Amino acid sequence: MALEALARRRQAEGRPALAIAWGPIEDAGYLAERPAVLDSLARRLGARPIPAAQALAGLSAMIASGLPTVAFADTNWAEARRFLPILATQLFMESRAKVSPSPVDESLAERLASLDPEAALALLKTVVADEAATILRLPGEGIDPLRPLSEIGMDSLMAVELRLALENRLRVDLPLVSLTEGTSVASIAARLTAAVSTGPRDGEVIALAAHHEVVEGARSPADPDRAAAE
Repeated sequence: MALEALARRRQAEGRPALAIAWGPIEDAGYLAERPAVLDSLARRLGARPIPAAQALAGLSAMIASGLPTVAFADTNWAEARRFLPILATQLFMESRAKVSPSPVDESLAERLASLDPEAALALLKTVVADEAATILRLPGEGIDPLRPLSEIGMDSLMAVELRLALENRLRVDLPLVSLTEGTSVASIAARLTAAVSTGPRDGEVIALAAHHEVVEGARSPADPDRAAAE
């Protein structure tokens, strides 16, 4: 930000300046030595890694633009707009127009609508576990539904990614609590069960969700019965 402000000031004074916000470079610098970070950045922000030669090849065009600040990256706008609210503003209208909206998982919604509350909760646990496993790069069956996700490596940015993935898939608002409060696959599924329910089943589903959250809270890692089972 400081370099961008300096570039704008120099240009305003009639002096040359150009500040470039480079996207992830795959074969040089910090990210080249940390492939896990490179992959995570690409997944979360929709910026595909590019070779240094490709980045430098665009330098002459950036200089010729006469702009004080530019960004250069191979961006997947459909992914990026899930995580960057600013892309919904008028400034990025032209970019948004080139991107097809992500489809709702209609088959999942239909399946949930046809299930009783208990079965819907079980299905949602599987869905949440699969999404969490994808973000954490773990096998879905390896995630304990009652274990806090923070204990298996999920940080706050990953939690936002999980929330947005579930909201996009189900088209619901998911008010996730902080990971420090012990958010688990089971607790998220319970909230989703209430959120996706409609019609006369609402009261029953919400009561079921509340019941499962109470049960989960009681079965903490300190519970002797659970400790023995593990």
